[in-house]
Amino acid sequence: MVDIYASDLSASEMPSGIDELTNIYLQEGNYNGASKQSYKSLNNQQKPFSDYLSFQVDPINQQTVINWNIPRQEGQFGNALWFSNIAEANWYMTFSLKGYPYFRHGRGGGPYTFQIVLSSETQPYYSNFYTPTLPKIKLGYHCDSFRQQAKPAVIVNNSSTLLNPDPVYINGVRYQLTKQDFTPIYEAIVPVAECGIVNVLTGYQIDIPVQGDTGQQLIFDINGRSGGKTMKLSARCGNFSANDTGDKYVITQTMATNSSCTNMQLTFAVNDGVAAANIDLNLQISEMF
Repeated sequence: MVDIYASDLSASEMPSGIDELTNIYLQEGNYNGASKQSYKSLNNQQKPFSDYLSFQVDPINQQTVINWNIPRQEGQFGNALWFSNIAEANWYMTFSLKGYPYFRHGRGGGPYTFQIVLSSETQPYYSNFYTPTLPKIKLGYHCDSFRQQAKPAVIVNNSSTLLNPDPVYINGVRYQLTKQDFTPIYEAIVPVAECGIVNVLTGYQIDIPVQGDTGQQLIFDINGRSGGKTMKLSARCGNFSANDTGDKYVITQTMATNSSCTNMQLTFAVNDGVAAANIDLNLQISEMF
């Protein structure tokens, strides 16, 4: 072996014959049955997996040994809260390499690219090379992993927010909202007994006064996006109620609320404790002519 391709290469930099870059992944959960895994890669806030790797070539015994040592504080795969019901997790590693498999140099040929995949799954990823099945990883906890959140602005079941937004006027201009307009909502839980109570992000919420509902037919128009973060958006105003799920949101509904729409509450539900990078939302309520 002569080189290990970096984990953070762009798509245009990936060598021919490689379909997945060097990386290490830990099971996040099961979806559509245990045969379909969901994985998270090593958190690259410190450095990518390939930066931890080194290798030694032993030409006499014809073997190459790849080594790594990831410090505990840098080996983060995601939010440990969501592993609380998993005693053991699957994991896998991919190595995108350049060299001479089986130390066969050929007649004057140069090194070429190849890929090795090691997995704890009983039906691992396809590979041209035989690799043993890895044992599953047993997961443990350190209390520091739960202390990610600052002091909460709002605790769940308390619908009051810290903001005092301008009202939405029926037949008025389109109301534009960003993440800064929403108040984060936290739930106090005890994920592991010895770690005590921690605050976990469960959503974002805003309450906006509405003026002009006299019982007429109203058109509710809400649309926006959350930058790739999947959440459930719920909208309530008097007798009006609607929701949409995804990272792009479109809610359109025509109805009369019997003059009950005086406060529009918009709530995003977060199901993994991870904050949204951004939120952009448009709101307009108009009369039906």
